[in-house]
Amino acid sequence: MQYPTLHALYPKHSPNGWTVISYVGLCALLLWPIWSGTRLAGMLTVDMADTLYFQRAFFQHWFGHQSVNSNVQTDGIWLWLPNWLDHLTMMPFRVFPFPWSANLWWLCVWSSGGLMTHWVAQKMGASTQHAFLCGVSWLLSESILRELNLFHAPQSMTLFLPLFLLALIRWTTKPSNTNALYLGVIFGVNALIYWYNALFLSILIVPAAITTRHKSLIWILCSIILMCGYPLWDYLSLDSPLINHSLSEEIQRNSQWLVADRSHRVSLVLGLACLVHCLRSKKDWQWFTLLTVTVLLSTGGMLWTTLQGLHPFLERLHWPERWTVLVPLLMIPILIQIKKPFIWLALSLIETGLFSPNLPIATTDLTPYQCLAQLSDIDGMVIEVGHLNPKQGPWIALHQQFHNADVPGPIGIPPQHRSKDQWNGWPEAQKWEQLFSGISDWENESFEQLNAQGIAAILLMPPPLSALSQAEYNRYRLQLSTHIGPAEELGCAHLWWTGETQFPLHSDSSPSPIPTVQKTIIERLDAF
Repeated sequence: MQYPTLHALYPKHSPNGWTVISYVGLCALLLWPIWSGTRLAGMLTVDMADTLYFQRAFFQHWFGHQSVNSNVQTDGIWLWLPNWLDHLTMMPFRVFPFPWSANLWWLCVWSSGGLMTHWVAQKMGASTQHAFLCGVSWLLSESILRELNLFHAPQSMTLFLPLFLLALIRWTTKPSNTNALYLGVIFGVNALIYWYNALFLSILIVPAAITTRHKSLIWILCSIILMCGYPLWDYLSLDSPLINHSLSEEIQRNSQWLVADRSHRVSLVLGLACLVHCLRSKKDWQWFTLLTVTVLLSTGGMLWTTLQGLHPFLERLHWPERWTVLVPLLMIPILIQIKKPFIWLALSLIETGLFSPNLPIATTDLTPYQCLAQLSDIDGMVIEVGHLNPKQGPWIALHQQFHNADVPGPIGIPPQHRSKDQWNGWPEAQKWEQLFSGISDWENESFEQLNAQGIAAILLMPPPLSALSQAEYNRYRLQLSTHIGPAEELGCAHLWWTGETQFPLHSDSSPSPIPTVQKTIIERLDAF
């Protein structure tokens, strides 16, 4: 393969303060609804439970907070928490109140990807105009917008992907042990952020290794193994519980329930710009070929299906559209050479504004959840009705940001990760959902069982503030009121105490009314 000459190993241009302001300002402008302080950028999806709930467990460990009055211990879970790198980078933002902390983190994650792409383009010899074309097209690529919109934290952390491209070209241009070690480390960091990246980047590093055939290749392999060998082996191992869960019908069925996650639109304008350049210059066809292969993989057609059939591990690739993250990456070596970059940039912006299914960025109004802050000092855990419903997990994680109490249930341990012994089978062994829905009758032992687990209260959130349907909400409220008694009205939720000791609530004299039921974005997409 032929690669661009890295005369920009000593670049003439580097991003300055105005460049940083430009990228951060563009992202802030597209996220403008969140600056009211009561909105959260992105839609509520399954991964939001990981992002919000596990961040809290991560911080609890580092700041020494243990579960209150709970027989279910969370200490030590941080060692194998999923996405621990995004939890770690979130730590400085915890000084801000929620949702400012989350939104500012998303702003930095989003803009940093564009800035890194801009910098990498200039390191490869691009002018300022060409660098802006690469950086802005990266920010507004459908893969980035989709993952940001769906609240997928690791998939949105693309800061090191452009850096991998630069490291790859460095090594192929000037093979050395140092450049090889650097390339392997950057590969490992990307794989640790999101394990799909290991597959995505392999289609770049494998042909480069075959054509370069330099002895320093061993340093690439060693650094990759040291960086991410164990977690990747956990996925590759056929007897790993991760494989068993990933191939289960339940996981496959639930992983496809959000229609917006199936978008794989690529910019036809920028694709045309790349094609025109290759036809004019009669070079860089290797990049255009890889670009074409990536687009074919993202469509979920025969090429992607064939790839899935190569190994049971690859059957975990439920989302072919995520291959599109390579599209803006593979365009960089071509876009830095095209003529009239600002014209192509303007045309791509118009195209994105007209055809992107992920703009404007969706937001969630958090004003109705403020009433849950009354539970912030409760002595014990709060169990939310419907916690066995997979679609309820993100809402429980969101509610916890306001009531700040520990919550039990399967949200505590994701099904695709190993759990500690005390968690194995714990949610399935409990029959509380049968009690809540009226399938089983309430007895004194029921309250004793709840109290023995450290559960102080039962919380019921109405739609659209939860994933419950109106029928489910009505049934739960009727059964709980019949068997336990009248609920404590919080203004936006209903609360039932499980023991004699009740926490004094100080409700607002005029609490916010529960909003009328309406279909949320997720419900509309699910119905579609």
